[in-house]
Amino acid sequence: MDIVDEIILPGLSLSEFNSGLSEEVWTLLQFFPYTWRYRLYGHWKFSNTVRHPEVNIVRGKVLGRTKYVLKRLSKETVRVMGRQLGKLCHIHPITVFDYLLSQVQTFDNLIQPVVESLKFLTNLEFDILTYCIIEQLASPDKQQLKASDGKLSPWLQALATLVGVVYKKYNVELAGMLNYVMNQLKNEKSFDLLVLREVIQNMACIEGVAGATADQLEALGGGELLRQEAGSFTNARNKRASARLRDAVLTGDIAVGLCILIAQQRECVVYHESSRLPLKLVGEMVDQCRDTLLQLGTFLWSNVRTDDYAQRIPPAVSLIQDYHLRVDAAMYLTRPTYLTKAGCFESLICRFKPESCLLMLIEDEINNSYEAAKRSMKSDSDNKKMDTQQKVSFSDLISTSESHNDKYLVLSVLWEMTFHGSQGKILGMWEWGGDDVHKSIFLVIAQFYLLQFIFFKSAFDDVISKLVNELEPCIPPHVCRDIPIRLFVVFWMLSSYDIEVPTAAYERAIENIRRQMKEAAESPVMSKSKRLKEDERLRGLEAKLRDEEKRQTEHVARVRAWINSVKDDLFEAGRELFIEL
Repeated sequence: MDIVDEIILPGLSLSEFNSGLSEEVWTLLQFFPYTWRYRLYGHWKFSNTVRHPEVNIVRGKVLGRTKYVLKRLSKETVRVMGRQLGKLCHIHPITVFDYLLSQVQTFDNLIQPVVESLKFLTNLEFDILTYCIIEQLASPDKQQLKASDGKLSPWLQALATLVGVVYKKYNVELAGMLNYVMNQLKNEKSFDLLVLREVIQNMACIEGVAGATADQLEALGGGELLRQEAGSFTNARNKRASARLRDAVLTGDIAVGLCILIAQQRECVVYHESSRLPLKLVGEMVDQCRDTLLQLGTFLWSNVRTDDYAQRIPPAVSLIQDYHLRVDAAMYLTRPTYLTKAGCFESLICRFKPESCLLMLIEDEINNSYEAAKRSMKSDSDNKKMDTQQKVSFSDLISTSESHNDKYLVLSVLWEMTFHGSQGKILGMWEWGGDDVHKSIFLVIAQFYLLQFIFFKSAFDDVISKLVNELEPCIPPHVCRDIPIRLFVVFWMLSSYDIEVPTAAYERAIENIRRQMKEAAESPVMSKSKRLKEDERLRGLEAKLRDEEKRQTEHVARVRAWINSVKDDLFEAGRELFIEL
């Protein structure tokens, strides 16, 4: 450390435009923690530059040359001037970045050309850039609020925008910036959440929901692909940038710490900062905390495996009791883990190997028989649909089913799962099948779906019962008096994805894909091979959207069937309270 501090870094300032030497220094410094590196950069900027006259003279020359270059930096001259800035950064990067950041905070139209000009920097200089940005953000001499109207200062917004664009475009280490935001939240300062929002928005292409349209809000209730095509994603995702951000937040459990601190900060703004800040700004800061938490949660659920996320995030009862989070925030953070536990019904079915294998084989045979019967009936010139008297009524099928004793449960399950979940295929069997598709086949596949639901309901009930027992001591007594505890838990555990399929949003997304296919086919500037490749990509995307819609439809059918089967128990306590009133 002392050798690097006293000799290597000051000596780097006395070398002339040596990018290779800068990279060699980085091969050593990259093994140090970011706190050690930032301390070395601070000594390089202050004590070592002042103590060594030669380094101070070089600093003055670099500053003068930086001013000259930056005056001539524009969109047209970014390559030439960028090379000049890169050479200056090889000598004394801190001097260059201090002046560059001061200009960006004053003139926000410089952000784009400045970001483009940074392509000639080395890894060491990018690390020093992060240090300089953090130094500017943490400067006590700057006011983060405008004195006139109490809004965020333009310099802070410009700096946050620069951070997001730089981190998206270049491979810069994120640990220092993320830990800075965490430390600011620990000190009950929420202004720097703007930096985190810009980083997530630029690197993961996930916007906040504050300015979302009605169509975008509807799309947010769909699967990940629908959200990407029409929901909270600004454009095509940058997979490399998203992967870098994911790796950064998962290192040292930064993601969990940020989620907890952001949720806590919302309460801090309401109960502490509201006494010294304008009321309008307090409301905006509360909304900012909520939007940032939603952004971060959406990013984690899209880029982290559910089992990995479930292992990292504390349970809801721990978030409420140990970290003092509100119930809505705790349930939001832990929500993805519950239906995953209930989803183990598939593995439970697989334990019954003879029955499950037989049912799956029968279902394949049903599909084959159905398609064959449909083709044969289409080719028959005397094809006539079965009339109402020939069809076996749904109630008769329920009465002959021996898979479950609760006829109401069977009715709700078969209605939701068989008719809705299978897109009407079962009705099609009766309509086309005639003598080729018998009532027994219908009963077998209906019983198969029912068997799936029985295990799903068992697993889902276990998850809810366990959660009710854990959360009951954490919920205020007056809430339990007005709302049944089981209904309260189910309300916060389910999301719009679980109870409603945004069919219109899926259709709009598919229609948009077909329009792109038509435009690509008629494009005069695209080559034939490129048109074929684009058409193949869009067709694959359409197929994935339809498959995602099918999976969500089946999932919603299971959840709705479960709600139908337990609705009397969910609302029983509330109904008794209403009768007493």
